[in-house]
Amino acid sequence: MDHSFENYIPARVSSKVDTDCWIWNGTFTRKGYGRKGSGAKYKSMHQWQWEEKFGPVPDGLVLDHLCGVRICCNPDHLEAITNEENIRRGRAGRNNPYRERCKRGHLRSEGGSYWIKKNGKDYPICVPCQKERYQKLRSDPEFIAKLKSPEHRAKVAEYQRKRRQDPAYRALCNERSRISKEKKKQQAQQLEQ
Repeated sequence: MDHSFENYIPARVSSKVDTDCWIWNGTFTRKGYGRKGSGAKYKSMHQWQWEEKFGPVPDGLVLDHLCGVRICCNPDHLEAITNEENIRRGRAGRNNPYRERCKRGHLRSEGGSYWIKKNGKDYPICVPCQKERYQKLRSDPEFIAKLKSPEHRAKVAEYQRKRRQDPAYRALCNERSRISKEKKKQQAQQLEQ
């Protein structure tokens, strides 16, 4: 059997017309990347294709799929970048709360976000995105009718009653009150000076 580049690739690749991706139909790694080789000498298919076309990947760089398809082995869909940039761009990067921008492109560094704790993890909340959501809700008559309904008001009252009975919530309220009093005291002292 001939394992030359020209014969090996077409037999195991199908092309996606709409994206120009070369979809690998051979074996895969555990992470979902196509692989080529046998025994202990496996190589990622996209890396092998890159090296065939452009030469070895430069030291300190990794290959990024610009198309986002892990089983694509089209070397024109690859870019050699640093591992940090690859993480930022990749799936981990999309969920990474420390990214520069939110998923709609608003900058976080310009005070456009704040953090909340959810299930023990910190998550950023994009202020412009939240404002857009609230504006849509405020203009929705069904949503406003729901807020004014007696059933909704009863649910809110029950939630607030349970929350006031929670010792952790009371401690949080007391801490906020203490901080607020300290700030007011500092402002009064500054005005006196």
